[in-house]
Amino acid sequence: MIVSDNFTSSSNTGADLASSVSENRSHFIAESHYREWVEGSGVAPEIARLNVRSLSGMTPYEYLLYSDEPALRRNDGRLRDTWLKRYAFVEHGGWWCSGIDIKTGKDSLWGCFKGDRPRKDREDKKPIKYEHPPRVATEIFTLKVDRGTWRKIAKRHKVELPETDQGFWEWVLAHPELPIIITEGAKKAGALLTAGYCAIGLPGIYNGYRTPKNDHGEPMRQLRHLIPELDLLAKNNRAIAFCFDQDKKPKTIKAVNGAIQTTGALLEKAGAKVSVITWHQDAKGVDDLIVEHGAKALHNRYKHRKPLAVWEMDNLTDITTQVDLTVDQRYLDIDPRAIPKDAQIIFIKSAKGTGKTEWLGKIVKLAQDDCARVLVLTHRIQLAKELARRLDIDHISELDSSPTGGALGMAMCIDSLHPDSQAHFNFMEWHGAHIVLDEIEQVLGHALGSSTCTQDRAKILETFYNLILYALRTGGKLYCSDADLSPISYELIKYILDGCEFKPFTILNTYKPCLEQQRDLFFYEGNDPRDLLTNLRQAIENGEKTLVFTAAQKTASTYSTQNLESLFREKYPDKRILRIDAESVAEPGHPAYGCIDSLNAILPLYDIVLCSPAVETGVSIDIKDHFDSVWGMGSGVQTVNGFCQGLERLRDNVPRHVWIPKFSPHSNRIANGGYTAKAIARDQHRYAELTHKLIGEHAAECSGLEDSLKPFLWAYCRYAALANRGFGSYREAILNKLLSEGYVQKDLSEIDPALAKDYRDELKAVKDHNYLQERVAISKVENPDDRQYEKLKRQRAKSETERHQERHGKLSRSYGLTVTPELVEKDDDGWYSQLQLEYYLTVGKAFCSARDRAKYDQLQHEGFVFKPDINRRSLSPKIHLLELLNIHQFLKPGVTFTGASLEGFKENCLRYAKPIKWILGRTITDKMSPLEIAQALLGKLDRKLEYKGRFGSRDNRQRVYEAIAPNDQREKVFAHWLQRDQAKLGAVSNPCINRFIQEA
Repeated sequence: MIVSDNFTSSSNTGADLASSVSENRSHFIAESHYREWVEGSGVAPEIARLNVRSLSGMTPYEYLLYSDEPALRRNDGRLRDTWLKRYAFVEHGGWWCSGIDIKTGKDSLWGCFKGDRPRKDREDKKPIKYEHPPRVATEIFTLKVDRGTWRKIAKRHKVELPETDQGFWEWVLAHPELPIIITEGAKKAGALLTAGYCAIGLPGIYNGYRTPKNDHGEPMRQLRHLIPELDLLAKNNRAIAFCFDQDKKPKTIKAVNGAIQTTGALLEKAGAKVSVITWHQDAKGVDDLIVEHGAKALHNRYKHRKPLAVWEMDNLTDITTQVDLTVDQRYLDIDPRAIPKDAQIIFIKSAKGTGKTEWLGKIVKLAQDDCARVLVLTHRIQLAKELARRLDIDHISELDSSPTGGALGMAMCIDSLHPDSQAHFNFMEWHGAHIVLDEIEQVLGHALGSSTCTQDRAKILETFYNLILYALRTGGKLYCSDADLSPISYELIKYILDGCEFKPFTILNTYKPCLEQQRDLFFYEGNDPRDLLTNLRQAIENGEKTLVFTAAQKTASTYSTQNLESLFREKYPDKRILRIDAESVAEPGHPAYGCIDSLNAILPLYDIVLCSPAVETGVSIDIKDHFDSVWGMGSGVQTVNGFCQGLERLRDNVPRHVWIPKFSPHSNRIANGGYTAKAIARDQHRYAELTHKLIGEHAAECSGLEDSLKPFLWAYCRYAALANRGFGSYREAILNKLLSEGYVQKDLSEIDPALAKDYRDELKAVKDHNYLQERVAISKVENPDDRQYEKLKRQRAKSETERHQERHGKLSRSYGLTVTPELVEKDDDGWYSQLQLEYYLTVGKAFCSARDRAKYDQLQHEGFVFKPDINRRSLSPKIHLLELLNIHQFLKPGVTFTGASLEGFKENCLRYAKPIKWILGRTITDKMSPLEIAQALLGKLDRKLEYKGRFGSRDNRQRVYEAIAPNDQREKVFAHWLQRDQAKLGAVSNPCINRFIQEA
């Protein structure tokens, strides 16, 4: 096509064209384009007329090709022929849309063009629907808004209209209380504005941020930053919601999710409160949703938008793209014939209380009819026994006394899944077996992170790896079920079987029992559960039978099972009360001793039942019309899924009352506390690598075991990221999960603050009394000799006195001090690990590497360890980093410091801010003063600087702090540890060490 010389003459430079376009842009819009916007996308006619114009002939060139870039134009200003040829299609016409440049408040030159006859992409040959000015940085669509729409938006968000000539987007910038929705494309932004929302459109899902490149053209992801327009909007805690297309293609879903995660994180960093809007209706874009289902559908989805962290959790647990069979059944009743015969791996996701275990029992019976042995793996001994009973197979502890001797199969805890356990497990004995992982998320989470597996974890994981491969290769099957089945478990199994031709089959049961039953949820906020406790007290006094779940059992925790029991027994002596926790179920003579196997028979005998997380999973309380309500108090220790599992143990449809903290304490976070598996994996590798360098220990050449552990390490990092996201938005995440499962949130009646405070104070007084009594009892009990102590550690069932004896023996041996109530409390507060750091930083430094090598030897299997285990146990990286930070300067009593004298220290800490985060678990920022940084790091050693006052001349007065020597007998502890280490790790010829022992 020939382009006129007038358009391409040397006088028409890019700047000239931009000026011409800015002055002469037409607002004519063709009928077809008008219908596309107004009828097709639900955009108000006024917004369409203000922002859209129809172009044809030579005019589109002026709108699109206004850049002065040399790649676009010759030296005389004329467009290069290649560009003219590439964009010749624009002469057939199309529509152009541009809005306001919010940085200047003026009309924006930048926009997009949709051709009536678009060109095709060179690679995939698909039509390119939207064109943006080439060689120009992309912007956002901030459309012009008519007064009527503006008034509608102001009314929806209850913000007054300006009385001046202020523009719409100036008004938005001036009012951070106005929420903003981010969508993709101008039409969708127009549809959202029309519906009464402040909305901006990105030209593409990745166009909300920039990623600089280095000199080699490689992206520097750590330097990603928001585009200027979004950075302007994301201030002062403004609420910003993403509203991207709900595509069904897995590849597109992955891309959209990645874009939301990256842009959302940058928006939160800039100061915004980010959420995500989703919908299930058959509508791809938000404009389709509005046109096909009405604005009410949008209002509903906006009301139920999810905070970014909650959305990310849901995204991490979504398995819809893997589903082969979807059913909607109150109780699972799938005909086994519906599962292809060649499917060897069967995944089942079905809500709690929908009969997963009963259905698995039918599958197990069919397997046994075919002479296949069945192996059930769980994460708790009591659960393994219960499943053995329900599936009619032997528990591992019953093999010697059972008439079948495990011939039909057995149930066992995954802790024993290795050759050196009491089970002497040999995977080669399970030829063609059917393996059942009921509650697979819990089982794998336990195998990867539980302290009970630490010593043998590498062996357990290798055996699990070999067992799955061997059983399936010999014709067996694997059944994996869970109410919270996630892609993590799904992909771990796939990873193990990588390269093998095993067909998976995934069943999703969409039935939600709570939804049909309309189960009531009373959700309490506030900084503590005082309001919940007040209503619980009222319920008890009204004669209600209550089932109470709390996250703690020890007397040191205010809201523990033991303290609640004491308070209730004092206030309600006529009530029958049962406490179920890890101690009571293992205490001979206690009413709860061994009760997990027979809860349905025992619980109806009681009016108030108090449960710890000992009843979190694997238990079904099928009691009808006994309990009137369930009460749950979290502390942030349990995962989101774990807490919700506890609430669901009672299947009866009675109201749930819930309080949890807004955030979980940072000490509960896993690994480095990261929210992404990549970040956690990176730091796990770094820590392990640093440990190996510092202790001189290198993994043996054993690639087979290393390869088998890799998928488990990746799964661990993904589980950790998922749990940390839940901990980071604990209250929102749990509420969202309960509502998604079908709970109906009810309004709470007003509670008298004075009454609530009094009740909390009573409980706190009970806690102080009980905790003191327990500490005194532990300190006064007889110290067991070594033989008794080892016996107590191995003993499962223990009386209260035996528990106190075991604790006394542990404290005495750990510290080498007389056990006092004060020592018990300090140990509960983490004193051991604090002293340990100072010891190996100072007098025990010579033993640090040997100590870590010994830990490595204990954990290794065939030269390899599971990295998270050695990272938790090794101290060398911590000691090395503290030395680099010159923490020694604060350990010399009498030395004084000021902010000015510590500026170099702060600079050094900021240089090591990232290692401080992933090695020491402390966050250091530039906003912190040097003294704040020092106090934060000294807290790791249970030390601090003491404020002495303000000194100096009038013009230069400074706060002065002094290093003090703690008066807590730590020198005696260190002397005890030196003798221990010399005996265990070998004598060190060091006169200073010997003198220290003598002086201490």
